[in-house]
Amino acid sequence: MKISMILGIPSLMFLPVFPLFAADGAFEGEINATGLLADVGGSKAKFNEYRHITDGVYTGGWFDYDSDIFFVKGHASDVGYDTQKYGVEGGRYGSFKAYFDYYEIPHNFTFGARTFYSGASTNNLTFTSPIPAVSSWKNFDYATKRQAFEAGLSFDQMKPFFFELSVPHEEKTGSYPIGIATGTTVSPGSSIVELPQAINYTNNAVNMTSGYVKNPFFAAVSISYSEFNNANSVQYFDRPTGTPLGRTSTPDAYSQPPGNEAYKLAFKGSAKLPYNSQFSVNLARGGAKSDDATLISPTSMFGPIFHGNVDTNNYDLVFITNPVRYLKAKIDYKYYERKNESDQLTIDTVTNNLFGYQKNKFGVDLDWRLPAKFNLDTAYTNTQTTRDFREDLPKNTDNIYSTELRWRGLNFLTPKIRYERLQRTADHGEFAATDVEAFVWRYDAAPKDQNTIKASVDINPFANLNFTVGYKYLDVDYKDTILGLKSTRSNQVNLDTGYALGKIAKLNAYFDVEIKKDYQFQRSFVSSPDPSSQDINNYNWDLTLKDNSYSWGAGSEIYLVPENKLTLLLQYDNVNSDGTADFTYLFAPALTGRLNNDNIDISNLDDYRLISCSAKLRYKPSKQYTFIAGYAYEKYKYNDAQFDNYLMVQGSNYLSGAYANPNYDAHVFFLAASYKF
Repeated sequence: MKISMILGIPSLMFLPVFPLFAADGAFEGEINATGLLADVGGSKAKFNEYRHITDGVYTGGWFDYDSDIFFVKGHASDVGYDTQKYGVEGGRYGSFKAYFDYYEIPHNFTFGARTFYSGASTNNLTFTSPIPAVSSWKNFDYATKRQAFEAGLSFDQMKPFFFELSVPHEEKTGSYPIGIATGTTVSPGSSIVELPQAINYTNNAVNMTSGYVKNPFFAAVSISYSEFNNANSVQYFDRPTGTPLGRTSTPDAYSQPPGNEAYKLAFKGSAKLPYNSQFSVNLARGGAKSDDATLISPTSMFGPIFHGNVDTNNYDLVFITNPVRYLKAKIDYKYYERKNESDQLTIDTVTNNLFGYQKNKFGVDLDWRLPAKFNLDTAYTNTQTTRDFREDLPKNTDNIYSTELRWRGLNFLTPKIRYERLQRTADHGEFAATDVEAFVWRYDAAPKDQNTIKASVDINPFANLNFTVGYKYLDVDYKDTILGLKSTRSNQVNLDTGYALGKIAKLNAYFDVEIKKDYQFQRSFVSSPDPSSQDINNYNWDLTLKDNSYSWGAGSEIYLVPENKLTLLLQYDNVNSDGTADFTYLFAPALTGRLNNDNIDISNLDDYRLISCSAKLRYKPSKQYTFIAGYAYEKYKYNDAQFDNYLMVQGSNYLSGAYANPNYDAHVFFLAASYKF
């Protein structure tokens, strides 16, 4: 049976729920409505990146019916808007349960982007030579929208056996920016043109689980199957070429994600054993297949069919025991394999590698209860990773040692400190001295020593006062790396406090800071990647990246009238990040013209600041009614060297405005009312 046929079943699942209200029970719920007036200056897309705030009335509510035999509940919010959500769940206790959920999620990138192409948001982009002036380009929006629903049904009437079924479905539509090179011969260094790629994805799935639960055993078998379909598996476009740029005589094409099918079979089980012990097992096998014609660019010819086939295997075994009061132990072993059995094709002298890997992980964790109300947790993990077709770093060995000390001596004070050390070694392939791979150690698998320290204290000296302070230190040393990322350092501090001032007010405040620095050593070369010698064409340079992030805020609930009948709620939040890039050419003659090691740095790298504040007056004349009047202000400012002096046409490059000018400031006024029954 096709999944698209199964999707019609959810409406039938709730037919048995209708008789619920015939039984005696309790029924309650709420209906609400909020009127909004929003004044947004600047980027409306960034302000509404994952939301939909505009002038209008937002409605929603919930209900809950419960009896000794049946139950049913549901909810709805943002009805009719791009963030709307609905859900209903019901069933008979000890017999069955059914549910249905629907939601939408927008992702807005840029409103009012511009392109000289016709057919924006479709998979066929065309233009007429020559490229017109920017003033005559067409407007469109970079945005995607997810629409998803899931229905499910579970039975446990035949205890100790149970059965569960869920059917999720999701659609994603919209457009996303991509870059293509100009000219009939495409190579690095070509001019680029930014254009909208059409998104039209659909994903359907079926998940089934059946099992047995009865002390001391648990066992469950599950199967999942999914289909991913892309209505636009190829993005057609006219490639600009020539001087001045004009359209090619035949359309070109850009490959998009192909459709695929995936499955997963899994078994989970556990058994309680003597001496307060338990053994658990998780076994799973999965796979994904995709068949699609290869696309040869820039000729736009379709080549042979590529048969993609990736299988995965996972075995996870865990033994936990607590034989004596002062010791709890955990021993676990996990094996994971990703096996790539796809086709190997050679096109234009290039053959695709079949990347895969195997991972073996073994760990021991001992939690000791010590005298004087101390707890000491000690753990060791060893992980072996072997990669296929990864010639530079084919194998890793990770040894992780950790210990955590906690103290429970005082009810109002809970301090703890944790230390973890990761030692990673790696095999490195053999390369000729003229090959850059002989010197580059990519950081995802490069050998490293990593030290992490975490400490925190929770203080509750009074029932109405709490205070938490935390600290994290991270130090990563890529000890064997010659060219690449050499080190990472970061310090994080967070403070959080809350105080209840009797029946007058509640106060809260927080402060978080992270200071991070990355250092990398690199080389620009024409003939020699060996950094031991330098000349005007082969020289070394380094880069220090700094990112300082801060966030703080405070809020209060002030009870103007006793019993929370009239409450003033205030909130302020500030988040900002300050990034810099310090470049240094380690061979001075390579700096030409007016460049020097002082003016090549970037002082504004991914800098941003988000300020938000709100004031709400809440009035509750009775338990049934609540009225709220409020105002919210939000301001976002982004500053990055790549976006300074942004132009649609920069030399021979043609952009579309994606992510440009994200700054905004917004004023939102709202009135809300709710009735609870």
